[in-house]
Amino acid sequence: MIQYLSQWLLIAACLLLTSPCFAGPKEPPMRVLFIGNSYTSVNNLPAMIQSLAAAGKRERPFEFVTLAPGGWTLQRHVEDEKSEAPKKIAEGKWDFVVMQEQSQMPFAYPDKTIEYGKKLAELAKEAKATPLWFMTWARENQADKQAAIAKTYNELAKLTESKVLPVGLAWEATRKQRPDLKLYNKDQSHPSSAGTYLAACVFYGVIYGVSPEGLPGKLMTGDPGKMRPLVELPKVDAAFLQKVAWEMVKAKIDAKDPGTK
Repeated sequence: MIQYLSQWLLIAACLLLTSPCFAGPKEPPMRVLFIGNSYTSVNNLPAMIQSLAAAGKRERPFEFVTLAPGGWTLQRHVEDEKSEAPKKIAEGKWDFVVMQEQSQMPFAYPDKTIEYGKKLAELAKEAKATPLWFMTWARENQADKQAAIAKTYNELAKLTESKVLPVGLAWEATRKQRPDLKLYNKDQSHPSSAGTYLAACVFYGVIYGVSPEGLPGKLMTGDPGKMRPLVELPKVDAAFLQKVAWEMVKAKIDAKDPGTK
């Protein structure tokens, strides 16, 4: 009788330990606030990153809030009475606050970008979040502006001891190596779905610290039963964009750029 009782107690203990009620705590979600404009919202960049994170089975699922009215500058996000950015940052519990300047400001008015970028970064740090700088791409007919855009974002990262997402550099490399891949929309400014996918792969590499290589080129979003496609790329194209994105992320890390340890 004692032997059977001991066996029963052992089985009961095992069941308790393996029960969901007694499982170890789950990792909290990766919470990211996006502050920018249509370069962030077109094709729903945050949702693409979320879908990549799900496909990559990251322990911390990706959650986001987006503040991206069309054409807004960082200055407007700071000063406009309609801006939700300062209040939303202050709510806290963000892992990262992503900031994206209006596309031409970094080379046309770099001082303004730096001035108001620093103010937003200070707010992010006060809320115990890590600032991330979304380095955008030069417009299709302004390829020569990419160096100046990169310089301004890199300067912001240095001044605020934070990280750069080298999306613009990944676009530049892709245009040189695979000019057949259409990264731009018809307006030669906003991204195609492939362009946003490339950006999402850079974000994934920086935020999670792992390569996006091997992840699917078809990404979905929506509630179960109501899923819709965000992007659907041929495998060869998705693999190429993943490779370029990771090369750019690795290059920033290897160069020991500010905040990329």
